[in-house]
Amino acid sequence: SRLVTIKGFMDAESFAQAVRRQLDALEISERVILTIGKRRTIKIRDKEVVGFEVILEGLTAEESIVLQEQGLGGRRHMGCGVFVAAKSEVRV
Repeated sequence: SRLVTIKGFMDAESFAQAVRRQLDALEISERVILTIGKRRTIKIRDKEVVGFEVILEGLTAEESIVLQEQGLGGRRHMGCGVFVAAKSEVRV
């Protein structure tokens, strides 16, 4: 996802732990590779909401569907926490 927001988590380390807890709640395996990317913000009215890019690799087909249906974090009605399937690049 380009931007995932979780209220109260503004540094990458604690944010990663919060994402892991949400993945556990969705019953997504701990073997999934979680990568926290760049810190990003979205402006909502007069406030800046902090979030991070999130990449998840190694999902099963079922886990991928659950994640796409449920999303992660808040502000999903504004496009945050929405995941789409992506092909991984194969490097030679």
